[in-house]
Amino acid sequence: MWKMIIGQAIFQLVVTFILYFGGRSILSYDSEREQHQLPTLVFNTFVWMQIFNQLNNRRLDNKFNIFEGIQHNWFFIVIQLVMIGGQVLIIFVGGRAFSVYRLNGAQWGYSIVLGALSIPVGIIIRLIPDELIRSFIPERLKRRATPQLVLTDEENPTAFNQALEDIREELAFIKKFRGGRL
Repeated sequence: MWKMIIGQAIFQLVVTFILYFGGRSILSYDSEREQHQLPTLVFNTFVWMQIFNQLNNRRLDNKFNIFEGIQHNWFFIVIQLVMIGGQVLIIFVGGRAFSVYRLNGAQWGYSIVLGALSIPVGIIIRLIPDELIRSFIPERLKRRATPQLVLTDEENPTAFNQALEDIREELAFIKKFRGGRL
């Protein structure tokens, strides 16, 4: 999950910054209207990257079929349609309320194609081995091994097992930190 979050964040930041800071020269926007449309294009592209990234986030494993079982998830489909409809409405009728300008067909195409690139980026991120990502995580941020829960200890029935001891230590720390109020 973390590699997808970080990978998509990097991709989305790169696309957004390139469009925002270099869009005028890359797209040859010289007229005043095109220069007013550029922030709307950046916003529209960002939202479409989110919409397509939702498809990537349906899977937390490294399998590639992000559409598996989508026809059974009606909540997801409705949320996607609401987001798409809302974005279209914002761009077409949002105007001053959202500080947007209507986009032409080419600009809609740029937005949707750049947004759809989130899916191949997700595939590339899934190809990165999890072990490689884990090797970059500092030891202090890694989870401790979960203690084994012992249900009975026939040799010493009054002793706490390690899991209960850990919980007792954490509660004692919280009690000390919060001034005795739990």
